[in-house]
Amino acid sequence: MTDLQTRIDAQHIDAAMAWIHHATASVRFVFVSAAEEAKLAQVQELSNRVLAFLRERGQATRSQISAECFRCRVSKARLDASLEHLLAGTPPRITVQWGERADGAPGAPLRVYRLAAGWPGEFFR
Repeated sequence: MTDLQTRIDAQHIDAAMAWIHHATASVRFVFVSAAEEAKLAQVQELSNRVLAFLRERGQATRSQISAECFRCRVSKARLDASLEHLLAGTPPRITVQWGERADGAPGAPLRVYRLAAGWPGEFFR
């Protein structure tokens, strides 16, 4: 609107995203403690690793992500937080498909994670 254009181009989207990132960083600076900021940074780092893993693999179960991406060195809580972060984004960066367990055994249904359609798998920073 400030450049008096009647059409939205990529530069306008980039400018809007810059404003959103600035506003988000400002709110974070005012309201988030240092400990929460460190936890968020860790979640984002793990999330980026999950995205890179899914770009390579195409899809994976939570167990595969834990074993193959993190070599079982990330706690369940931290892995779940990173997956939830990716699922809760706007737009979501990954999708999850629930299915039956292949072995037919009782327990939690199988969850298969994939990159969301049209998402390159990179975080905006």
